[in-house]
Amino acid sequence: MFCAQRVDRANGAFYSFEALGPAGNAAIAPLPALATQSKPENGALNAIFALSELGTNAIPVLISVLTNRNPHLASFASAALARTSTPEAVVQELIKALSEPNPIVRAEAASTLARCRSHGFQAIPALVKILGDKVEVVRISATNAIRAVRPELLPSNYYH
Repeated sequence: MFCAQRVDRANGAFYSFEALGPAGNAAIAPLPALATQSKPENGALNAIFALSELGTNAIPVLISVLTNRNPHLASFASAALARTSTPEAVVQELIKALSEPNPIVRAEAASTLARCRSHGFQAIPALVKILGDKVEVVRISATNAIRAVRPELLPSNYYH
């Protein structure tokens, strides 16, 4: 029962922040601590998604979560960054995340770069580098990102 109440409160907070949209920028202050918790079930995921609804002011917090010790939080932060916007700073941080030790973080960063389309052009060299990653999901994500950003770079029959 306690866990269900906690999830209901967290979901309520998420929908409240989502409803505020850009007007909720003043609500950013308490969200970083919640977003960087190591336990997603304690509202961290909802905080990350709430941050993505608040626009570019939330980008620094989302970038800090990218390298969080919890790869699931990092993957949600990566997806949230793609929803927020794709300024050069975000792309640069995603490029850095391609070399993180955790393969989930590398794969999510590549997937997010795929959603950045033309903004992800500068990531091509780093994406090509991880085409040789030892983890298949990272190779697949890199292949998909390159195809999304510069499809002419890979032959249509290229397999990761």
